[in-house]
Amino acid sequence: MTSRSLTAHATLSSKGQLVIPKTLREALGLHAGAEVVLTTEVDGSLNLSPLKVPVKQLFGMLHQAGRPAVDVDEAILESIRELGELHS
Repeated sequence: MTSRSLTAHATLSSKGQLVIPKTLREALGLHAGAEVVLTTEVDGSLNLSPLKVPVKQLFGMLHQAGRPAVDVDEAILESIRELGELHS
């Protein structure tokens, strides 16, 4: 993805379809069949983001300041143990 802001114009078809200009598709890494998320903002603008993002971009997104880190493997094992106790 590019680090600079890009602007392009597009026209909505009579069927409500919008073609994303090639420069923006390339900048976002979009290809045929790619899924996107559309989000409306309070100011009336529309944001488009690729639905699937590289794992590296997800790192740390669930972190909350002051909250201790959780060992995911241990949390899964604990849940399995609790389920086992419920069914015993």
